[in-house]
Order: sequence, then C-alpha cells, then structure tokens
Amino acid sequence: MLFVAVSAALVAAAIALRHPAESSRPSGVVRAPQLDRGAAVPARDVVLRLNRRHAEVRAAARRFLTAFLRYEVGDVSAQVRRTIRGAATQPFARRLLRRPPRRPATGSFPPRATLRSVYISFVSPRATRAVASGSALRGGLSEEFSFVLARHGGKWLASGPGE
Repeated sequence: MLFVAVSAALVAAAIALRHPAESSRPSGVVRAPQLDRGAAVPARDVVLRLNRRHAEVRAAARRFLTAFLRYEVGDVSAQVRRTIRGAATQPFARRLLRRPPRRPATGSFPPRATLRSVYISFVSPRATRAVASGSALRGGLSEEFSFVLARHGGKWLASGPGE
C-alpha cells in the first residue's frame, strides 16, 4: 500500500516537473503533488490522503465485485441490481443490467466465484481514477479480473472493465 502511495506521489511530481511554467520557480522550491485542491500540501499529507483513498477505492471495489460475481452467473435479483446501480456509474450499470448474462446453451451457469485478492493501482495524478485487479476462485481455478473505478462526487464507482 505504501508502494502505491509513493509511486503515485512520484508520478504526480514527474508530471508537475514537465510543465514549463513550473521551471520558473527558484531552484530548491518543489511543490508537493496535489490530490483535489489547487494548493500544495506537505508530502506526509499526500501519503495520508493516498492511503485513505486506497482504502476507499478498495472497499468500493469489493462491494462492486461481490455483486458482479453473483451477476455474472445469472443472479439478477433485486439486491444484486441495486448493489450494481449503487456501486457503478450510471452508464456502466445500465450497460450491465440491460443485457444480463444468458444461461449457456448446454447446461447451467458455472458456480459463483469467490473473491480471492484485490489490488488497487491509481492511474491519475490526482488519484481520482484507479484500476482494481485481482483474482477470484471458481471451481478450484483462479480467474483474473480488472475494473476501472472513478471518483464521482466523493464516491468511488466502477466505470468499466480494465485491461
């Protein structure tokens, strides 16, 4: 988790150093990476915010993934639909729920997978977009997944599949 926070801070610092307007500062003056506001913040505050964001996005990802793993094997109960609508952006939730998975032509749905691991990687300098990737266990076999989550109105929502 600390690695993710430090990596995000370094990426943000590298982006800030690439802008020509930043080069007019006197030598020795370095502005800390920013998360949401325009003012610079001390590095320890950046790490604390990134750790908090990491915990927030991890909890949101687990909420979405728990419902998604039920959904993908044909569970479109009211509870699953409600959770997906609350844990995903409107366009992504609509896309999922408009065309739920169909029962395979030969037999039934496979058993539901259980969430095994979730890893979070921030993909924006301000830590407002992240990829949740990991694995789930189904029938003794591991399956990988990846979803993009974005921060909307202070809430983390799944916005689409990752790569």
